Amino acid sequence: MKKINLILFIFLLSSSEVSFSQSQVEITKKSVEIIQWINNFEDNNSPERIMQGTFQDKVSLEYNQGTLIIYSMIWMSTREPIMIVREKFNIKDIARIEAQEKTSGENVIVNIAIFVKEGSISLECKNVNEDQFYRCSFEDKWFDRVGFCSKNLRFKFPKETATSQIERVYKALSDLTVINGGNPKVGTLY
Repeated sequence: MKKINLILFIFLLSSSEVSFSQSQVEITKKSVEIIQWINNFEDNNSPERIMQGTFQDKVSLEYNQGTLIIYSMIWMSTREPIMIVREKFNIKDIARIEAQEKTSGENVIVNIAIFVKEGSISLECKNVNEDQFYRCSFEDKWFDRVGFCSKNLRFKFPKETATSQIERVYKALSDLTVINGGNPKVGTLY
């Protein structure tokens, strides 16, 4: 009887591992699909798709096993090369997603703020001509100024479609968070 129980236990354990593995594959597949959609949507609706002085996308997203990685570029000063910044955070720790809008003529410029729990985000950087990323020296000042969030996803929409387009971005980021185990608040606090 003990031998049968042991075999049954091993079988159940094996089947739950297979089920977990299949579930993880589905989460990864769906997450990558959402990230690809956001990247394409951003490319088509960005106020500045290519970083000035380069041929590289100014912003792009990547998914890696429950981690959202946002690559962006900043120009520190005219004497220094362009810096690539890599923000990494646990998707399940996304607490809030908020569109911060500014009207510019007939368009609305939208910064998407993705707020995470403290300690769930890191900033790494490198100059455009360097191979390796390193912890940004300005990370602490950055978080003191903007909070524990990313504000690098930017969009430009015509006024008449801005609300519906923002809802599409909200849905994509919210779905990404939920399938990775999070439960974000969507929209402004008030």
